[in-house]
Parts: sequence; C-alpha cells; structure tokens
Amino acid sequence: MVVLTDKDFPPIWGDKIPDYAFEGRKYITKVEIPNKFTEIGDFAFSGCTGLIEIHLPDTLTKISVSAFCGCSGLTEL
Repeated sequence: MVVLTDKDFPPIWGDKIPDYAFEGRKYITKVEIPNKFTEIGDFAFSGCTGLIEIHLPDTLTKISVSAFCGCSGLTEL
C-alpha cells in the first residue's frame, strides 16, 4: 500500500499539481492532497489503476477533466 502525503508533493509545484505528475504509477493506492493546492493538472493521476481512495482539500478550485483518467479502482473521494 503506497500512500501519497504532503512529503510527496515538492514545494516547487506551488499550488498546482502539474500535468502528468503521477501518471501511470499503478502502485499508488491512496492520495492525501495537501491544503496548499488549488488545481490538479491534466492527466496528473491518469492510469493509476491501483488508486482506490483520494482526499481532496477544500482549497481546490479546478480539477482537470482528465486528471483521474483510467483510475478504474477509484472508489472513494
């Protein structure tokens, strides 16, 4: 079980998770997006088929339509 937390999001990203940031990383099972983020870029988590749970902060104002494309295991937001 691989959980992404605050330490996995480099400060250089600012307030946006970049396009393709974690694309295709099938081993990721859970994501806890830190409150500093306001946007999730294109295909940021695309193809993360092992992803089953994601926690979205209240600070988000934009989620790309393709951000979670192919995340077939995603069951909990």
